[in-house]
Amino acid sequence: MPVAILDELLTTHEAALKARSEAGEALRKVEQGEALTPAETQAAKQATKVIKRARDARQRVEKELRATHSDGLDKLGKWMCIAVVLRGTCSAN
Repeated sequence: MPVAILDELLTTHEAALKARSEAGEALRKVEQGEALTPAETQAAKQATKVIKRARDARQRVEKELRATHSDGLDKLGKWMCIAVVLRGTCSAN
């Protein structure tokens, strides 16, 4: 699998995780009956876009893997783990 594809996938995945966290904070605030500031509303909208980009990137990779490897989707998880380790973004459990 090309490194550029893995890098894009991992980068968008990491951004989506952060965006989900930020969107979750806004959702909790709304559920508690608090109003969002315009900046928080804009951040939530941006988070939605980031999450969509990550989903689109994953779908592109899945499509490419389906076209090139019969067991491609099984390999996606393994490649993601390798990419995380290589980028040093994983934590020891």
